Amino acid sequence: FIRKIIKRSFSKGGQYEIKDIKNSIDTHKSSMIFLHGLGDTGSGWLEQLSRIVPSHMKLICPTAPIIPISLFGYPTNAWFDIISFKKFDQDDITGIKKSSQFLSYLIDKEHQSGIQLNKILIGGFSQGGAIAYYTTLTSEIKFGGSLILSSWLANYMEFSQHPERWSRNSKIKMFIGHGGSDTLIFPEYMQKSVEILKRIGYNPNVHIYPDLEHSCSSAEISDIMRFIQTIVDKKIRIIFMFTILNYIRYEFIG
Repeated sequence: FIRKIIKRSFSKGGQYEIKDIKNSIDTHKSSMIFLHGLGDTGSGWLEQLSRIVPSHMKLICPTAPIIPISLFGYPTNAWFDIISFKKFDQDDITGIKKSSQFLSYLIDKEHQSGIQLNKILIGGFSQGGAIAYYTTLTSEIKFGGSLILSSWLANYMEFSQHPERWSRNSKIKMFIGHGGSDTLIFPEYMQKSVEILKRIGYNPNVHIYPDLEHSCSSAEISDIMRFIQTIVDKKIRIIFMFTILNYIRYEFIG
């Protein structure tokens, strides 16, 4: 079910790769676009998430371009530049907007293929989640839901200073999952993001996992499956149950 799709260039800093895709087994009725974290690729998330999505759902896990990262001093796969994990008021807004435009392109592409907008989900882990956050608040497309894992609301000052400008998509269903022991993207960043969302008018479904670090757990996966079900209205089959018990333990920074 995995097929290759030609690379599409959206920025001079590199190419966004749309190559990791799992087509639906049954009639294609829904789609999810999920963005990886810093330094990763889409293939790992495709392999893991393909085990839990409904048979009628198409799963798209693109890979970010390779760009220089200020924090590291060397290039890697990234949706935007990172200056510091402690100063999120200095987010690379130019890079964020480019990647958000790319995500919006993918949403529109799925819609043009015949999928109802309310059956399209977006999501991401860490830096990928930041793009999903930004796209949810700024997009003119009202899609079905957002799945945000171990992330933060990028460029939060813009949203907190003018909350009335960003309420157009406040009815979109949103899942926010975060590890209570995350030492990279501290839980406080998630909590601040949620405060801003609520001020705007969003009502996110927030889950904190006390012992979880910057990763994903079996408990979170169970909650994610239930959230997906609320969007696509179909029972989700769990495949390879024992694999889920040790779900997604990344060792990279993302």
